[in-house]
Order: sequence, then C-alpha cells, then structure tokens
Amino acid sequence: MSESKLLSSLMTALVAGGIAYAVVSGARAPRVDARGARLDVTHVATKSAEASLDPHTGELTIVSDDRKRRQIGLSVVVDKKTRALSFPRSALQRQGDSIVADIALDADGGELPVRLTLRPDRDTDSFEILLHVRTSIPGAHTLALRADLASEGGAFLSGVGEIDEVAKSTGGALVDGADRAVAVSSAQGEITAAVEAPAARATAKNMHYAVFSPEAGIRAEGAAEVDSPAARGNRTGLVVTSAPTTAKAWGQMFGATKVATAAVVGAVWGASERTRVYGLDDEGRPRVRAIVDPGQRFQLDVPPTVVSWYAALGSSETSAPIRNVPGSGYELHLDVSPGGELQVKVVDGDTSQPLLARVIVHGVDGTFDPSFGPDYRASGAGPLVDVTHGELKTPLPKGRYRVAATKGIEWSIDAQTVDITPGHTRAATLTLRRVVPTPGFVGCDLHVHARPSFDSPVSVEDRVVSLVSAGIEFAVPTEHNVVGDYGPALAVLDLARSMATVPGVEVTTYNPKIGHFGVFPYPVGPPPPYRGTTAAGIFTAVHRDPTRVVQVNHPRMPRGIGYFSIAGYDGKNPRNGSLRTDFDTLEVYNGYESPERAKVEVVMRDWYGLLNAGLRIAATGSSDSHRIQYQWAGYPRTLARVEPGRGGDGKSAVEPAQIVAAVKKGRSVITSGPVIELTLDGKGPGEDVSIGEDAVKVHVRVLAAPWVDVTTLEIVAQGQVLAKRTFPSRPLGLGPEVGSLEEAEARTVRWEGDVDVTLPPPPPPPPSVPGKPDAPARPQWLIAIAKGDRKMDDILPFMPVAPMAFTNPVWIQRTRAR
Repeated sequence: MSESKLLSSLMTALVAGGIAYAVVSGARAPRVDARGARLDVTHVATKSAEASLDPHTGELTIVSDDRKRRQIGLSVVVDKKTRALSFPRSALQRQGDSIVADIALDADGGELPVRLTLRPDRDTDSFEILLHVRTSIPGAHTLALRADLASEGGAFLSGVGEIDEVAKSTGGALVDGADRAVAVSSAQGEITAAVEAPAARATAKNMHYAVFSPEAGIRAEGAAEVDSPAARGNRTGLVVTSAPTTAKAWGQMFGATKVATAAVVGAVWGASERTRVYGLDDEGRPRVRAIVDPGQRFQLDVPPTVVSWYAALGSSETSAPIRNVPGSGYELHLDVSPGGELQVKVVDGDTSQPLLARVIVHGVDGTFDPSFGPDYRASGAGPLVDVTHGELKTPLPKGRYRVAATKGIEWSIDAQTVDITPGHTRAATLTLRRVVPTPGFVGCDLHVHARPSFDSPVSVEDRVVSLVSAGIEFAVPTEHNVVGDYGPALAVLDLARSMATVPGVEVTTYNPKIGHFGVFPYPVGPPPPYRGTTAAGIFTAVHRDPTRVVQVNHPRMPRGIGYFSIAGYDGKNPRNGSLRTDFDTLEVYNGYESPERAKVEVVMRDWYGLLNAGLRIAATGSSDSHRIQYQWAGYPRTLARVEPGRGGDGKSAVEPAQIVAAVKKGRSVITSGPVIELTLDGKGPGEDVSIGEDAVKVHVRVLAAPWVDVTTLEIVAQGQVLAKRTFPSRPLGLGPEVGSLEEAEARTVRWEGDVDVTLPPPPPPPPSVPGKPDAPARPQWLIAIAKGDRKMDDILPFMPVAPMAFTNPVWIQRTRAR
C-alpha cells in the first residue's frame, strides 16, 4: 500500500471512530453555521445568515451568505431610561440553537433580573432578541429593547410610510435598504421607530434609526417561569431579518412574526430606473414598500388586508392604483408615466386676500390620492397640504382629482375637479367665505400635541400652522410633562395676529398613574408634580394661582390613562369614592374618541352626574391631536364667549386672560361642526338665571356651514331630555357661496325659535344643621345639544366623525318650591 493510501485509510478510520464514539457516548457535535464552520457561544445561525452578539458592547452583527454585514446596536430601556446592554461573556450559555444570558438591569428601586435570548429561525432566516423578566422587584416598571442602525437606502415603516425626519412613529415593521434589506419587527406588537438627529447634509443613506420594541409592564407579584402564560406580559423583544431584496424581507418578517400571508405577483412597466411599489390597506395606509429594478418581476408575500397597489418613480410619476387581493392569482401591471402640475390659490371671497388654509387633493374616477409627505408634516401629510400663503404648486400624476380647500367650521369649502395631463399645468382658484357668524365666540383647542411630547412627531411650527388652517384662534400646547409655548413659533411664522396662546402642559402622571390633566396658563419651566403624586397634590400646586385652569383630559380613556376610570368614578353617586372634584373643567369631547359617539356620551353622563351634584365644572372639547393627517387639530373645539371687542369677530385682538376666564366659567359651546346659541330669560351658558315658573321658553339658534350635517336638537335639564326637534339632512354643500355675505350667513341658520319646556322638580334642599343657617338650594342646569348623521369624511379625509355640539349649562336658581 502506498504512503498516501495508508494515510487516507487512517484518516477514514479516525473519523469513523469519532462518529461511533459520539453515537455510543451521547456526545453532541459542535454547533456549525450554514457553511459548516463551528459557532462559539456568541454566535447563532440560520440557513443563509449568521448573527453574533458582543456581550460587552451589545452590538449585534448579521452576516449574510453573500458576506454582506449589518451592525445593530442593542440597548435596553428601563423605566423610560436608555441603558447600555453590557455583561460578562461568561454569562452567555448555549441553549439548543439559541444563546441565553441571565443578567441584571439597573432599575429605579433596585435591579431587574432579566433573561436575554438570541434565537435563530431557520425557516424565515430571522433572529429574535427577547428580554424576559424572570422575577419582579417592588414597584411598577417598564422594559423595552432598543435597536440602533444606520440606513442603507431609506426606511419604510408599515402603517406610516417613509420616515426621513427627526420624529417618532409607530407601525408594524421597519424595512431599510435596497440591494440588501434589513427588517425589524416584534412578535409582541407594534414597534416605534425614531429618526435620530442626522449630521449636516444627511441623506436617506446616512440617516440613523432607533427602533423600540413594545413596552412591557412589569408586575410586582413574584417570580414567573420563563415560558408560562402568566409571564408573557413580562417579555418584549425584536425580530431582525436580512434579505437580498426588500420584497423578500417582507415575506421573511411576516413569517417570523406569525402573520398569515398570500402572494402578489407583478411587474412595473414604463420605467428605466428603480421604482417603489406600494401596497395599502382599505383605509389607505401604506403597509408595504418594495424596491423593484426595471424590467424585473416581483413577488410580495403580504397579509390579505393589503389590497391596493401602485408604483412610483417620484411624486409626479406614479401608476394608477390597482386593487389586487393577495392570493387572487391575478398579476399586477403597474404602468409609470410622466404627470403634470397643479397650481392652487385659496382666497377669501369677501376680501380677495390669500388665506392660510388646508388644501385636500383627492383622486376620483379611479385616480389614486397623492401623498405629499408623512402624516406629521403641515407642508404635506398624505393628500393634505396647509398652504401658509394661500398657494400650492405641486407635480401630480396624470389623472382626475377633486381639489378642495377648508379653513374650519365657520367657513365654506370650495372644490373643483381637475384633469392632470402629462407636461401640462392645471390652475384652480378656490374661494372660501366665513359664512357662520360667530361674533363674540373664539375658537379654542385646549389640548393638542407637538414634538416636545414623546408620542408626537409634529414640529411646533407645523402644529401652529395646522391650528390656524383649521380656524383656531386660541390654543394651548399641552405636551406631556413639558411646558409648551407657541409664542416663538407664532412670531417666526408671523401668525401672532392669527392665533393667541398661553403656555400649558399635560400633567401625565406616573408611578402611580392617576390620569392626565391639562394645566394652563403655566409658566415655562418645570412642570407641576407628575411622578409619585396625587390628584390633591396636583390640584393644590396648580391652584396656588387661582386664575389657572386644571382640566381632566379624556377621563374614561383605558390603559391607565383616564382619571375617572382609574378612580372608579360613578356618575350616579359622584360625591362618594376617592375622586377629587376640585378641578375646573372636564374634557367631555375628545378628538381621539370623537369617531365613536357612544364613548363621548359615556363622558357626558359622567358630567351630568357632577352637575346634578351641584358642581360647576365646565365642559370643554379639544382635538388631542398628535398628527396632521389623522385626528385633525381643531376638531372638536371649544367656542369661548368673550366681551365684544375682545376677539371672536376676526378683527379685534384676542385677549388670552378673557378666554381663560370664559373657559373656566363655562361661557362656551363645544363643537365639531354646528354652532349653538342658547338663552333662557336672556342668560346664556355659564350664567345664572332666577326662574319662578316650571314652564319656560328656551330660545335656540343652530347654525352650520354648508358642508356640516345637522338633524336633531335636544334640550336637556338635570340629565333629562325635555324637548327634541328634528330636521332633514342637507346634501354635502361644496363650491363658492353666492350672493352677499348676509345672504350666505342666513343660509347657515338650520333652526331658530323658542322651545317650550317644563323644568324637572328642583332638588331637595340640603338637610338643616342645628346652629347654622340653612344652605342654599342646589341650582338646576339646562343645556342644548345638536347632532348630525352624515360623517365629515365625505370631504375631510380621515375624519369619520358625525358632527355634534353642546352648550355648557345655564344655571337655574328656583325661586319657588314646586
């Protein structure tokens, strides 16, 4: 036997012997990656990628089978504070295909024992990084995982769209890159993506993103097994996948997070460069985006809710939208060709002056709505643009559009249909008129958010523009535990004559959570107490200045947010229980809840209980807006009545102190559309009237702009409906209002007249106390409510709100026992 053959035989025998020993002794072969290389304790692998975790820096490195690598910095967020993820290498252990480490994280009040798991999923070529709290520590705590990565081609967030500005947004999954894509999502729910402040001259390719997993709330009732159902609320994590294309990244990500999908196959025609293919849901929200090379067919595995598709080269070169349900078997053909240009002017029909207003561009006859930008920018949020100088000039894809302009509930809406053709410019002049006369009323938004709030990406300047475009004349910035001030933005934008303001804050309580409270005016600087405090502590601290307002915001909002829900308030017995009632105003009509009237009516019944107890707590309505495109600023609003010449006529300057006093007193009407004027014996909301008879006449006038629906009027006293009037719904009224201004104003009166009502029996007087004078009888109260049936999203996109308005009470002192 030759020397080489002898050596080969020896090696074969040694290998066979080693295998036999492993089988006989139960020894386990070392972990290897897809290429057969041995993995150490810091590495895990899937079929086509390998991930390694540096325990000292928290850096996760993913290397694909084409040797391309993405580096992701991992850290943890404990009790809202970002902390480094760093621990000894010796803490890492291999557990099957995964690696785990039991570590302790710094938390308020001690250390939080956590298990970190890095788990590969070979079927979807993804990696899950999971944090799980093994045992609890005293107090309530929160935990999230943070991943930092640099962009390699621009990021898209499912449910939001492209994100390219310094802001936070919440969505389903983030996909970044083009040639080699990376996707980040979570099996525990929606993620939050934040664009970090970029360096000068930043582009989509050098942006930096921070992605946060859903926040886990940590309970304090003791230890829980890692995989027990009781422990699932104590875990949070992220799933990361790397794919050769964005189209494959979506399929891998949906598979890794156990989302059912079906295939959509297609191609883009008429393109000589890369195009972006978008998939939207039935509500028009962008859910997926794929980068497609020219001449290349694509396949996207997406959920069945992604049903509308279009391709885009730029803002003016997009295909017509096509409806294609995933799994239908039909191939998408998306044709991209050049578009034209739209020029819009918005003017006041009575002064011919340009108006700061909101322009809405809506595709009709099969044309898709354009998107002028992300949902938080006043200069372009979906199909909306707030034009600061009354002009818009923008490229548009070819097609037919309805172009409309609005400036709030007191103004008409003008609209025109335009056809955009390639290479041509189409001009449209839209004429608005202030047709609802509201002298003495000042439109107020007392609860609204911008970027100082952690949950709003809107800049302060964009928020101010969105308020003025909605016809708001007084606004309070209510950022979470940050005192806001619109003054500087109003000065920079030269809008100080258009809108007045005072500094304010939303006290967002924490540890314990007792509710959210609006406070205004409040000096810029440290906010009122919000952590480890009580309602009494907040109210007392704020009321050291008796001119300030303390407002209970969204009192019935769930998830530990609503004051009434947390305190267990019962409107039938409002003076019992732990609820402090020494606040000034109650946000009865909240914009977040306005699409569901039943939720608003629950809070109205709560308010009735307070009024029946003799508590003079004024109602308010505010938008609670956190975005531009959705949940518009100024809807609903509070119309505060001030003295003649103190604002509300569009001419005289608004005096903030007068408005604050009117809001606190209840001299106001709350509305998302209609306007109500109510008097009883010459007295209006927030005023007292002495009545000796049971039968009284209530004078009411209901006004509404041509596009606002109003169908019912109710008179309510002590929570009882005393009278009701109904009138037919009017069709949507768009276009320039003809005739003189007086004629146009007269057409906005939907109903006016006297309503005969019989007041309910007065409440019994308080029991006498020996040695003390008798307490005065508790007053009665009376309000008017107007409602419409047709929702406003037939002209205001993303506003599925049926109009409603109600007054604050007229207080009735009964001068004669029944």
